[in-house]
Amino acid sequence: MWRIRCEGRSGGRSAIHARLQHTIEELIADDVVRRSTRRPIGRSLRRLAVKRVASTFVIVLNWWLDMAGARSQRDADALFRALVMPVFAV
Repeated sequence: MWRIRCEGRSGGRSAIHARLQHTIEELIADDVVRRSTRRPIGRSLRRLAVKRVASTFVIVLNWWLDMAGARSQRDADALFRALVMPVFAV
């Protein structure tokens, strides 16, 4: 059903994902900076970390939607956390 709704509109799913990713980047940028203060990193690396977290969220969301409920929300959350937590270990 998700696929039908998104693909039928101009731009389709990729346009929705791009907008969602951009919005998430704006929302998490300050938090990523705060989390990376233990070990100072340059502006370029912080921006890359923000992009990685946001794009990973969109990818995991897409995976979860494609599974059509075969996996729980907790499974999706656990997968997302496993993929992004190493970003903050740097």
